[in-house]
Amino acid sequence: MALISLPPTFSFSFLKYKGLSFVLLLSMMITVLLGYHFRGLNLGVDFRGGTIIEVETKQPLDINALRTRLRHTIKHDVTVQSVGNGATELLLRTDMQDPKLLASIRPILGESAVYHKIETIGPKVGKELIKNGALAIFWALLAMMAYVWLRFEWQFSVCAFVALLHDCLGLLAFFMWTQFEFNESAVVAILITAAYSINDTVVIFDRLREKRLDNQGQGVAFSDLVNASLNETLSRTLLTSSTALLALVMLYFFGGDVISTLSLPILMGIIVGTYSSVVIAVPLLIWLPQSPLKPEHEIIDANTGH
Repeated sequence: MALISLPPTFSFSFLKYKGLSFVLLLSMMITVLLGYHFRGLNLGVDFRGGTIIEVETKQPLDINALRTRLRHTIKHDVTVQSVGNGATELLLRTDMQDPKLLASIRPILGESAVYHKIETIGPKVGKELIKNGALAIFWALLAMMAYVWLRFEWQFSVCAFVALLHDCLGLLAFFMWTQFEFNESAVVAILITAAYSINDTVVIFDRLREKRLDNQGQGVAFSDLVNASLNETLSRTLLTSSTALLALVMLYFFGGDVISTLSLPILMGIIVGTYSSVVIAVPLLIWLPQSPLKPEHEIIDANTGH
C-alpha cells in the first residue's frame, strides 16, 4: 500500500484543461454510436430467445471440440460453458428453438448424460427481459442521483449522474466493439460498475464539502478547493481501484469460463468508473453555479468536528 500511496507533496492540476470532461463524455457517446452502427450488441439467448440446457456427462469432455461439433450438427451458433469442477457439468446456450434440438445433441453428449434443465426462451420473453434490464439500470441510476441530491446539493447530483451515464456508455461500448455476449450478466456488470463509481465519487464529494466548510469566508476559489479535494483523495482512489482490479484479474485468469466472462466486463467497468469520478464527475462542478452551504451542514460540522 505504501508503494501505491502518493507523497504528501504531490499535486496535479486536474482543472488545467477544463474542457476535458466534455471531450471525454462526447468521445464516449461517439464511440457508442459508432459501435451500435457498425457492430451492434451481441445479444445472448436471454434477450434474443433460444434454448438453455444444463447437462451432466459421465466423462469430462473437450469443451472446444464439443462446441465445434455441436455447431456443425445443429447448424446454429452455440456456447458451451463448464459450470462445475472439471468438464462434466455443462451449460449449453443456442438460439435454436426447434423441438428436435435435444434429439440432435444426445448422440454427441452420450446417452448416459443427465439433463438437469432444458429451458426455451421465446422472442417475446427476450424483449421483456431487455425492457426489465433497462428499467433496472434506469431506476438504479435515478436512486443514486436522488441519494447524492439529498446528501449534498443538486449540482453534485447532476455531475454524478453524468459520470454514471458515461460509465454505462463505456460498458456498452465495450460489449459492442468486443462482441462479448450481452446477457443478464452484462446488466449485473453495469450495475456493479455504477455502484463502485458512485462510491468513489461520494468520497471525493465529502472531502470537497469539508474543505468548503473549512475555508468558508476566506475567499478561496472554488476551483482550487475542487483540485485540492481530488489530490487529497487520489491515493485512496488508486489503492481501492488497484485492489479491486487485482482481484478481478485473478478471477479472469483462474476463475473458469463462467467467472471469467463476468469478471472482464466488471474489470473494464472499474477502470472506466475510476477515471470518470476523478476526471468527469468532480471537475464538472466548476461549470455549475454553487449554492451557499446548507445551515444543517454547518450545524453537523460544528457538533462533530468534520
